[in-house]
This record gives sequence, structure tokens and C-alpha cells, in this order.
Amino acid sequence: MTASHALAMAVTNFGESMVLICSALAAAAWFWFSRQRHLALCWLLAVGGCAATMTVLKLGFLTCGDLILQGAIHTPSGHTAMASVFYGAAAITTGHLSSPLQQKRRLLLSAAVVLAIAVGVSRIAVSAHTPAEVAAAFVVGFGWLFVFSFLTRRDGAIPLPPPAMLAALGGLYGGLLALVMAGEHVTVEGVLGQIAHLLNTRWGVCVA
Repeated sequence: MTASHALAMAVTNFGESMVLICSALAAAAWFWFSRQRHLALCWLLAVGGCAATMTVLKLGFLTCGDLILQGAIHTPSGHTAMASVFYGAAAITTGHLSSPLQQKRRLLLSAAVVLAIAVGVSRIAVSAHTPAEVAAAFVVGFGWLFVFSFLTRRDGAIPLPPPAMLAALGGLYGGLLALVMAGEHVTVEGVLGQIAHLLNTRWGVCVA
């Protein structure tokens, strides 16, 4: 494995759906119990909506991909979409905290966008997806991020979480990321592929 490929593999793990969904659920739970329930629901809607949209799109393209866009997309990149919405939402939320970070909202959001783009590029570099599949994922991820930004635009300052809570959330994210980098990947691609095969062979869905 070359150094560039190893770097791409490391970057691509930052978009692992298991890490981001679990971290988002933990953050939403904290916001809910700290009476920031509107923000908690926005997190659940944006991240959950993105995950649901990608699941539907993946199943649709796996089932009927040859008849859509002349087969240009086999399965959109879930890593790219989830990284776009998760890190973008994290940047927007951090910009609402009652801290000096409020003055650096644009910088935080720019860093989140750069990280999401890096994840997307890494998916191409490791030959997991084509540029078209990554582009489609950006549309979904940034689309849900726009929804999150629109719904939270009038939210006031958020109390800074206690250090223990920040450490717990950071530990959860870091631990899951370390687990993924150690090789423990969880994917639904295989399951969706089996469902798509069943739809085609048993019910003739999208059979030309």
C-alpha cells in the first residue's frame, strides 16, 4: 500500500456512517435532555433524513441503476453524504455556543466543507466510488445541511456543555473512529444488494 493510498484510507474513515450516526444520536440526546429540544430534533431530522435518503437512493440504483442515467451511478457514496451533513451541522452548532467560537462560524463551516470534500475525494482515490457517485452524494448531504441551517437560523446562543459531557461525546466519536480505523467496518451495502437482487429476480422490478 502506497503512502497516498494509506492517507486516503485514513481520510475516508471520517465519513463512516456508524461513527457519524452514533455520534449524532449522542449529541441529539444531550441537547434533548439539556432542554435544547428544537436543536436535538434538527440533528435527528438532518442526519436521519440524510441516512434515509441515501438508503433509498442506494437501493434504487442497485435495483434499477442500469436504467437510470445510463448506468453512470451504481451506488451513491454514503460516506460523502454523511460527512457533509454531520460535520456541517457540527460546525453550525459549535458556532451557536456561548463562547469565542461564535466569532468563527464561517471558518468552522469552511473547515467542515473542506473535510467533507476530502472524504469525497478519498472515496474516489480508494476506488470505492466514481466521481458521479460522489457528486450525487454531495447533493444529498449538503441538501440536508441546508435544511439544518435553515431550521436553526433563529436559534440563540447555546450554553457551553459541561467539560465532562464534551469529553464523553469526544470519547464516543474518537473511540468509534479508532474502531473503524482498526478495521471494524459496518456496512449495509451487502444487505441492500441482496434486496435489489431479490427485487429483480423474484418480482422483475426494473428488468429491461
